[in-house]
Amino acid sequence: MLRTDLDALPIIEEAGISYASKIKSKNPAGQEVGVMHACGHDIHVTTLIGAARALASNRQNWPGTLLLIGQPSEETGDGAKAMLTDRLYERFRQSDLAVMLHETNMLAAGTVSVTSGYAMAGVNSVDVTLRGTGGHGAQPQSTKDPFVMSGEFIMQIQTIVSRQLKPGEPAVVTIGDIHGGTKRNIIPDEVKMELTVRAYSGQTMQTITDAIRRAAQSVALSAGVPEDRQPVVAINKEDATPAIYNDPDLNARVKLSLAVALGEKMFSMMNLCWRAMNSAIFPCQTIKFQLYYSGWVQWILLNFPTLKKQEQCYPTCTIAISSQRRNRHYVLELLQ
Repeated sequence: MLRTDLDALPIIEEAGISYASKIKSKNPAGQEVGVMHACGHDIHVTTLIGAARALASNRQNWPGTLLLIGQPSEETGDGAKAMLTDRLYERFRQSDLAVMLHETNMLAAGTVSVTSGYAMAGVNSVDVTLRGTGGHGAQPQSTKDPFVMSGEFIMQIQTIVSRQLKPGEPAVVTIGDIHGGTKRNIIPDEVKMELTVRAYSGQTMQTITDAIRRAAQSVALSAGVPEDRQPVVAINKEDATPAIYNDPDLNARVKLSLAVALGEKMFSMMNLCWRAMNSAIFPCQTIKFQLYYSGWVQWILLNFPTLKKQEQCYPTCTIAISSQRRNRHYVLELLQ
């Protein structure tokens, strides 16, 4: 199986190039937004089309069945799940191998990085509501201030990774959204926060989630919040994404094929990646999976309106598959 994502991001492209997107669309809130391939999905699609053409023109040289996946809604996190709900594998057979690439701004354009083991983090989205008792800002003694509790909670959960996980165990806990209150002199009844938790192992993810619950409960207990106003901690299962794990044997085969096609000098080392991708639920226990990275831009923020892809990245977007099937060894080197 070769897989690409298809969707763009709601960004107005400001790269100042002739082929910049001029398309506008509506977001779920009804607002007009831009439509920009700011995360490299246009390169992914181009590469998959090139691979399909090359494979079709050389069909006599390779055995087996190839499944090409064009996945919608990767950015919103529900595309892969929707395809599985639509009985993808029952309708089109289940693959033995799954290979994909992703562009990155952490590598020089024209280079690739192949990693054995974990390649992308698993993600949980956690919603926390700290509930108190509101009142007038001039009379805080008659309230249970959720803003004060939020401050204590935020500082407390920043010690989860450093003090509740083994040294060296990779994980990230980030608060990306916090809302509460309506006016400067009114203490609100509650404060809502949205967190992202990233880890490679399921056990680490569970440890962090449990610690977040305890932290919320402890600040509420310390503030004297009544039983019926205890905090609410919810895991948004619709946004959850498992980690991507590269099969070591398949990784070695893909790396060898890429070395033959590109040369050893085109390989670069990349640090652990904490981004996540919605394609992680495509593989199951019986499918060997491989994700590798290709450089496209340097030192430019992804998902940024002025992002420009460097032309060197296009010929390097190579899909190489090396596998054993029915005692026949085959290598596909597909240069775009």
